[in-house]
Amino acid sequence: MSLLILGNKAVFVVLAGKWQTFEEYMYKFNPGVTDTILPGRRAFEMTNKDTWSKRIKVLKLNRLEEHVTNLCEQKRYPEALTAAEQLLEAAKNVYGPEFPGLSVYHRNISDIKKLLSAADGIASSVSGQKVDKTVRMITLRAALILITVIFLAVGFIYGQLSSFRVSDTNSAYASASASASASASSPVFDTPVYQVKAAFDPVKKILEGEEEVLFHHAQDRNELIFNLYFNRYNNESLKSSEMRKYALMQGADRGYIEVLSVEVKNKEVTFKQEGEILRIKAKEGLFPKGETNVKIAFRLKIPYILDRSGGNSDGVWLGNWLPTLKVGSTRQKSTEIGDPFVNFSSTYHTEFILPREYSLVLSNTYSIEDKGGVKVYRSSLEKVRDLPVFINRSYLKAAVHEGQTEINYYYRPGGKRHPGEVLDIARRSLVFYRDYVGEYPWKQLNIVENEMYLNGMEYSTLILLSPKAAEKKLEETLFHEVGHQWFYNIIGSDQYEAAFIDEGLVEFLTRFILQRKTPQYYDNLPGLNLSLADFGSWQKYRETHYFNGRKLFESIYVLLGKTEFEKFIKEYYDKYEFSLVSSQEFRKFLEEKIGEQSTKQLLQ
Repeated sequence: MSLLILGNKAVFVVLAGKWQTFEEYMYKFNPGVTDTILPGRRAFEMTNKDTWSKRIKVLKLNRLEEHVTNLCEQKRYPEALTAAEQLLEAAKNVYGPEFPGLSVYHRNISDIKKLLSAADGIASSVSGQKVDKTVRMITLRAALILITVIFLAVGFIYGQLSSFRVSDTNSAYASASASASASASSPVFDTPVYQVKAAFDPVKKILEGEEEVLFHHAQDRNELIFNLYFNRYNNESLKSSEMRKYALMQGADRGYIEVLSVEVKNKEVTFKQEGEILRIKAKEGLFPKGETNVKIAFRLKIPYILDRSGGNSDGVWLGNWLPTLKVGSTRQKSTEIGDPFVNFSSTYHTEFILPREYSLVLSNTYSIEDKGGVKVYRSSLEKVRDLPVFINRSYLKAAVHEGQTEINYYYRPGGKRHPGEVLDIARRSLVFYRDYVGEYPWKQLNIVENEMYLNGMEYSTLILLSPKAAEKKLEETLFHEVGHQWFYNIIGSDQYEAAFIDEGLVEFLTRFILQRKTPQYYDNLPGLNLSLADFGSWQKYRETHYFNGRKLFESIYVLLGKTEFEKFIKEYYDKYEFSLVSSQEFRKFLEEKIGEQSTKQLLQ
């Protein structure tokens, strides 16, 4: 199905080869509802002349609508009413006060007031089945608006993003026009949106591509800073790492990322690469506050080593490979110890081109096109910290479903563990964290067996699992890495400056739940204020952020007790999902639960 926007007249869809107006399509989708939900034939009309700014505002309305719906379903009616009123004002700002579709938002406000009255016992006309029906109508309206916005955004992306060509003229791989399903940013945080195109050349071990990043910054800035994490594989000093000798068992295959060009708001600008940092300078002194879009063309040399990014003859696994907006402006020392990666929760629309004999593992892939000797994968993934990909040509796949989530296991033939065993442990781990912490928000959880010096490594929706861990520490490793989907990927924290927040909590849950150990209280936990740059060995780092971090959460559990600790975790999830928690914010949150004095004793 495709969508076209013709001038400024009407919206059409092609369904089974037949042209239909959008309202006709919606009527077919849900007869009898369209006239009520979508008043006015051009209620949600947009044209190709609309700006990026307006279109992103429209997409943000989608997220606000979902927020209102979720609050209603949770019977949090006072909050839902406030959010619905904010949504109405936001819609007026985007569409204008005369926009006929505003009646949808007015009706939602009216219905929520009825629900609020019923809940308070003020009115008895809306209760029982009527309350449920009212909530369902609000949900239905939000769903139909969501479908409309998605269709419109697809048309925009299709029309605006031109095809691109890999810079190597000898390459056989050329991309098609981008066509990605749209998603929106969080109602609270301005989530960066990445539009990514990339092509893989297995002979040269090169990945070339382009990304366009749309984001908002609240103040004027004299430069924009991006992470170039992949340049750690071009850093000679990292060869001294105690773990690096295992990563280089296949040889010291060099890797790097090279930025080819940068545009800001479609104008070329000067830039400078400084190791793992990209600095972009404004032509006229400052980047004014507000919305900015940056285009970065890049070339990636993939190191075929046994690291968290690397490869072998059958597959390539890549984590932290894209240039990403830097959190903060502090220059951090490059280190192999720990996970020195910190990213905003972001949305990625991706087009990936591979030779036909290869396959791509990337969550939320909605289209695979065979085109002229290559395969074109298209994906749209919301609210994730990174965009991990796995390219392979001989791996096997096993899958199991848990609720709305598909758990996939990709493995090479002849492994030590049966795929069913791996999937069962992963499923049980997901169920535990979902019930104990909060919902798993994505449709897939992918587990990839790969060769690396670490037992396991977590990325958003994708876990790397080494053969040695699969053989000797399968349950412990999977439980730990699945836990990181919640602690860092959903609830972000500073892995560089305060690694204990995610590592300590996951270690505690692994030891307390999986190993059935009894928590104890500890009042001397040194080192939790140390950053990754302060450690000279993995052992000292683990002793501090893993083990002392675990003891911190054991102590919190002892102080609060079982019931209150479980509330503590769920409140932590509700408050900070998809945001980044600094060590100061975590300390403040902890003080609210166990008191200032107890917090001071635990966090020196």
